[in-house]
Amino acid sequence: MFFVFSKILAFLLAPMLHSLFCLLASGLFLLIRAKLLARICLILAGALPLLYSWTFIGAQLVRPLENYTDVPNTQVLNKATGIIVLGGYGGNGVVSENRHEPQMSGAAERFFTAIELAKLYPEKPIWFSGFSSQISPQGWSEAKITELLLQNLRLPLNRFSFEAKSRNTAENAAFMLQELRPSAEQDWVILTSASHMKRALASFKAAGWSGLVPYPVDFQTTSTSHWGQFSPSKGFSLVQTGLHEHVGYVAYWLSGRI
Repeated sequence: MFFVFSKILAFLLAPMLHSLFCLLASGLFLLIRAKLLARICLILAGALPLLYSWTFIGAQLVRPLENYTDVPNTQVLNKATGIIVLGGYGGNGVVSENRHEPQMSGAAERFFTAIELAKLYPEKPIWFSGFSSQISPQGWSEAKITELLLQNLRLPLNRFSFEAKSRNTAENAAFMLQELRPSAEQDWVILTSASHMKRALASFKAAGWSGLVPYPVDFQTTSTSHWGQFSPSKGFSLVQTGLHEHVGYVAYWLSGRI
């Protein structure tokens, strides 16, 4: 039930709908003759697309998340037992299956960084965790896409391991704990997008993990603030990422998942 609720909430948080919500609110306020509130909502309906198109706005939401932790140094990585790569980089499963080609999303850096680490540390186990984030999964799963990507790169599948059941971050943490049952002395690298790292670490700790080494990738903002640029596609994307992670963190906290 939480999974379905989270997907509905994510849909409602989409920035492209915010102006529509303001227009609907404006109409409702007119019906009850609250003209001032109706006028404010109408102004917001026109102003929000312009504000969201300025990347400075979205960056203020995403930057604190991406600055939450740093990329680990070589000394820390050398001591780690293994690497867990969180899903979310696989592209549309239906398109992948239909075209017979594995697709990747904007978070593809998760996968490619994992391959880089696999080559640097051939003795360390690499786990890919994730099945599908869809309410009704169709097409190839994330695990299937990952396997085909590895095959296309001529990499041996027995070098990697797969947890192919989880559909969200809380399940990533719980199912990987069941698979690995790490001791208190072991440190495992958690590799995911920088904006997602805060919620991922909190989820793994809540599930019972102790030794965690965060490895953030897929950065979308600079470490320090700047004025940004006018770019509707980038601006809306940053706002959506920021809202998704901040609201997601609160939802996980309210539901006891962190």
